[in-house]
Amino acid sequence: MGILLVLIVAFLIALPEFIKSYIQENDKDLIGREIFIEDIDINYFTGLVRVEEFDLKEPDGKETFLSFDLLETNIQPWDLLRNSLHVESYLIDGLYCNIVQKGSSFNFDDLLTETDTVESSSDESEPWSYTIRNFDLRRSSLSYQSDFQPEIKLDSIHLSVPQASDTVDIIDALLSLDLSTGGHLSFQNRINIPQSRYSITMLGDELNFELLRAYVDPYMNVNQFAGKLNSKLLIEGSWENTDILNLGGFVSVHDFLITDQRDDKFLAFDTLMVDIDSIMMNEAVYRIEKLQSSGLYGIFELYDEGDNYTNILVETADSSDADIDSTQVQTGVYELTEEDYANPFKLLAHYLGTIAKSYQNSAYSINEVDVRNGIYDFHDYTTSDPFRYRLSDLRLHADSINSDSDFLTISMGSVLNNTGTFDGTVKMFTQNLRDLDLHYEIKGTDLTAFSPYTADFIDYPIAVGELVYVNDTKIRDGLIVSQNVLNASQFTWGDRVDGDAPYKLPVKLAVSLLKDLDGNIHLDIPIEGDLNDPEYKLGKVIWSTVKNILLKAVSAPFRLIAGMFKMDEDKLKKINFGLIQYKLDKDHEKQLDDLDKVLNQKKDLNIEFKRVTKKYEEVERYAIIESKYRYLYGDENIPELDEIDEEKMGQINQLDVKDSLFFRHVSSQLTELDQDLPIQKMCIEWIGMERAIEKTDKIGQKRTEAIESYLVDQKGMDPTRLRFKVLPEDSLITHRSNTIFNVGFWVEE
Repeated sequence: MGILLVLIVAFLIALPEFIKSYIQENDKDLIGREIFIEDIDINYFTGLVRVEEFDLKEPDGKETFLSFDLLETNIQPWDLLRNSLHVESYLIDGLYCNIVQKGSSFNFDDLLTETDTVESSSDESEPWSYTIRNFDLRRSSLSYQSDFQPEIKLDSIHLSVPQASDTVDIIDALLSLDLSTGGHLSFQNRINIPQSRYSITMLGDELNFELLRAYVDPYMNVNQFAGKLNSKLLIEGSWENTDILNLGGFVSVHDFLITDQRDDKFLAFDTLMVDIDSIMMNEAVYRIEKLQSSGLYGIFELYDEGDNYTNILVETADSSDADIDSTQVQTGVYELTEEDYANPFKLLAHYLGTIAKSYQNSAYSINEVDVRNGIYDFHDYTTSDPFRYRLSDLRLHADSINSDSDFLTISMGSVLNNTGTFDGTVKMFTQNLRDLDLHYEIKGTDLTAFSPYTADFIDYPIAVGELVYVNDTKIRDGLIVSQNVLNASQFTWGDRVDGDAPYKLPVKLAVSLLKDLDGNIHLDIPIEGDLNDPEYKLGKVIWSTVKNILLKAVSAPFRLIAGMFKMDEDKLKKINFGLIQYKLDKDHEKQLDDLDKVLNQKKDLNIEFKRVTKKYEEVERYAIIESKYRYLYGDENIPELDEIDEEKMGQINQLDVKDSLFFRHVSSQLTELDQDLPIQKMCIEWIGMERAIEKTDKIGQKRTEAIESYLVDQKGMDPTRLRFKVLPEDSLITHRSNTIFNVGFWVEE
């Protein structure tokens, strides 16, 4: 009996080492992979089992697939005799796992291979019960790689499960982790076993958009793709009925930024927040409490060949896209390929396409949409002088967007190029979103911004002009009825330019004829048509309206004064400087003499000069002139502009900025990245923005000083009767030859 006891003790002592040796010697036969274990300890009295330094290799036997520093579990051994597995504690410390995805396959698929099932014994046995308490996974990490993602690493993983048992209905678990790209995630999980339901509260803290960079690069050439995400989401669902998935909470993003390859800002916003009331997928119910955004910025640039949107996209020959038919394109729904499963953006697009396809059968509501403080820039470099326009203070607001309503109403507004305003509302009908009522008003819009287009198309820039425009439009079943009321004031054409305009319109005569006795232009323009008719082109109708606007203007407020003093009205209303000109000429002195005469006769009047200029045009024009000088005469001893003799300046002005040899010469001075810029930008890059600004930033002040000095020092005018005002920088794109001091009158209040 003593010998038997000794043998049993010896067997129990040797058992851990035997298990370790058996696993390491037979690992290939057991699972097809190598396993390394440093140590196994078993305490048969307390049920404590320790496994140290476990390492499961990849199939090639080189890289680690799964490892941990310590596994420690406390099993109640005597409960095993009662068909009960009772684990009092279960600790895994320092776990590491490396997951690699290729399409829809993973590097652990071989471990999940189905094996032959063993026929169960016909003998009935007492069922086993289980209880696991104090499960704790800590100091762990996980690495994930896919066809798109080089590596995502999850660090500081901590999973805690207080209790799991066949005698309890609810299992709670806490999970937290850090992402190597930045940010923290935590999950509060609850599993209801009898109901086959789960609920997850997910908290995201400052998750970095760098996590998604690898999925963007195959489609977009960008330099920066940045932003931070925060979230609190409650997710509820069922593992038996996967159609049941409910979602609530909020998601917010801040400091989002995309820049192009030259690191110019392309798309950005300060904040974006979605407050989700409830989303119930199986019932197609989507209820959003609030969608709010602030600080949105976007820019669109049009070039002779292409635009900045198409330039940023990567050209790909995706054979899977070639198989998508027109129906799939229209609905946004298509079959996913194996590669698509590795790209969350394609999965999301597929899912959203499915939702959009059935939106009429869905119950959706958004209690509030609020977009504010947005900016959108439009730059057109296809015109002789670049056209630049900014929409600022962009805002959009809607309350109670609801599928149960017959229509939804959205209000919107913007500041137009720092001078005018846009305010409007659109009412869309939920049964057919193509049916709508639209009303908007444009007030105080400075029409001189459109001079690059008018100069190119009709040979006349707009010198001065302000527009008030009211539109009411209704569309039903493709039939459009639109009422347009336009009022233009202070509209004046500039001097004719030497161009090859496609439209030869007598615009100056037409404007004179259209002015009423009060000097105003008022037009009611109705538009009707069938948008379903392929022969009906709304663009032609709009251009017709634009042409009408170009033929309308109002007499300036100087008409009465000009008639009274027998002066030239046009000479009274503005002091016209050429770009980079800062000295008064004889015409300027004559204009100021007339203004001095007016103020001498009208003592209650004071005079205001409003300088309207485009600083960028000054910089751009200087850079073009110096670039032409360097091209024609070399880089040595470049003189100041007023030191260039008349003959050389004439040759500089005759050189076309788009001359092919000049274009090549400028391009050769720049880096390869800058050679795709428009010629105007290339000149600035060559000369240097700092130098160009240094040469031009004093010009505006010198113009002001020249006017003030002439009136005060030479004409003896009281300086308190003079007021100078500078409109916001870049508030005006002037025509080809003028920068203007608009003249106005004011009285003491």
